[in-house]
Amino acid sequence: MDLSLVIPVHSDVRIERCVQSIDQAVEVVVVMNNPTKEVSDIVARLGIRSVVIPQQNLGICYNQGMDASNNELVLFMDSDCVFAAGTIEKMYVAKEKNPQALVRGNVAFQENSFQSRITKSAREVTTSNVPYAFIPPLLLDKDVFGRIGDRYRFAEDVGWCVDFEFEIRRRKAGIGLVHLADAPIYHDPITIMDDFRSAFKYGTGKRIRHERTGEQVNFLDVLKDPIIKGYRERGLSTALYLSLWKAVLYSGYYAQALRLYKANR
Repeated sequence: MDLSLVIPVHSDVRIERCVQSIDQAVEVVVVMNNPTKEVSDIVARLGIRSVVIPQQNLGICYNQGMDASNNELVLFMDSDCVFAAGTIEKMYVAKEKNPQALVRGNVAFQENSFQSRITKSAREVTTSNVPYAFIPPLLLDKDVFGRIGDRYRFAEDVGWCVDFEFEIRRRKAGIGLVHLADAPIYHDPITIMDDFRSAFKYGTGKRIRHERTGEQVNFLDVLKDPIIKGYRERGLSTALYLSLWKAVLYSGYYAQALRLYKANR
């Protein structure tokens, strides 16, 4: 299969389980961003191709992984997820049928506690059941960046929410997206604290993008998507949780704005 699989990792020992879930003969490139010794040892023991970068930055990870890969088609995955049997093949076949489009699988969030039940419900509103080019799992051809027509591949300035930044550019360029509900990957349970940490990081990345593009926050969209959507699809408890999640995201957004203001004084 002429497909390269790119997986960034920093300290997540679940990288081994992720790699072991690959059920097709594909090229695997693990991008280790400032890795721990334990992760470095695991990757070395697995005997798979790896790239090491000094900083934790997803945009750089994705770009370096593409540069190191030998195939035109690249599938991006996360180390805390595993492939369901047949998912890679389904995504590959969908890409062959839709060569100009991107192909996204479906993230099936797992639960093992009250907290992860809440985060699963929220993520199903914001991440799983949305037609966005989110990673993981996302399959693209390297030529897509030429079709988008700007000077970026994956943006390296935002640090976080790199895939959402890419999604905005994809939509503006009119690039198609095929979302396969029957091609799942399984994501480990997420605690509320870990979910809030992610939200804060997404907020900092959002502000960095807005500084570059001049975009402004549309608070109507903040309420409508995903809070109102969460209420309609999952009920009041999910909507309330997403309200808190959005508050944390914008804490990161305005914390980054303050950092930039102080840096430019």
